[in-house]
Amino acid sequence: MLFRAALDTDVEAVRKLFKKIGLEVADDPELNVDLIEPFKSQGIAALEEGTLVIRGKYKARAGRQFQIRKAILSKVRIALAENNIKLVPKPLHVPQMGG
Repeated sequence: MLFRAALDTDVEAVRKLFKKIGLEVADDPELNVDLIEPFKSQGIAALEEGTLVIRGKYKARAGRQFQIRKAILSKVRIALAENNIKLVPKPLHVPQMGG
């Protein structure tokens, strides 16, 4: 899972939030049955046009991974917003007209 954040983002704060979210999901009885490894941060995956690309991962059994992903995404968006960490949209590349 990739998340794009501003360059001035505190990566350590994001790591702690991801770990907390991973523990919350692991404690959820509806989701933890199919969870193999909890959600956690993998750190900065790349720098893209003024943004940090932060990566997170989890492992789940086939079939329920999308419900787990949806729960994680929802929790990540809420936690980042509560901690004033702004997600940045992926930059669009518009082809230039040649002439």
